Formats: sequence, structure tokens, C-alpha cells
Amino acid sequence: MNAMRQDLQAREANLNQSEKNMGMGAALNVGTTIADGDTMPFYRAYDKEAVKLSKSLNITEAGAKSLMKEEYKAHQGRDLYTDCKEVEKQYHLPKMEAEKQQQKATHAQSKTHSVQR
Repeated sequence: MNAMRQDLQAREANLNQSEKNMGMGAALNVGTTIADGDTMPFYRAYDKEAVKLSKSLNITEAGAKSLMKEEYKAHQGRDLYTDCKEVEKQYHLPKMEAEKQQQKATHAQSKTHSVQR
């Protein structure tokens, strides 16, 4: 197990530029995943992209996360975490709050119906 981890870490240290650029694409996908369709929180989107990137580059997930952060900072001049938390606040949290309110309304409505019977 340790030898495999060392091999993955050695691979991380020897990535070429096009492989490093894949880190930028994955970093951008984090924000897209948070905002589009079935939104998800930052931590899930970040993990999802790290897993995909680590498998495609044959590196560790921790290495993939570091690569995404570094490439995002190099290309955008901003922090991936900070930017994605803003996207989460703008897109994911309102959707979750709306779902929570819907559940409360449904729950209250079902209580009303059960009391009336």
C-alpha cells in the first residue's frame, strides 16, 4: 500500500503542463457542479472532481485537490475555496432552503390532514 502511494506521489511530482492544465479544468468544474442542475455543496463537488482528476492522472486525491487549487490560483489569481463558497451561497444554499421550506409546508399540511380525520 505504501509503495503504491509513493508511486502516485512520484507521478504527481512529474506532471507535464498539459496534465497540470487538467487541474484548471477540474477546478472550473467544481463551480459549475455547484451551480448547475442538481446543485451540491462545495465539499461534495470538490471531492467529486478530485476523484475524477486523480483517476485520470493516476495521482492521489490529495494531490488532485492541491493541483486544482494551485492551477486555479495561477490562472484566476483567486482562491478556489473562496470563489466556490460564493457560488454555493448564490446557487446551492437558496435551493436547499427552498426545499427545506417545502418539506416544512408538506409536513405541516400532513399534520393538518391527520388532525381533521
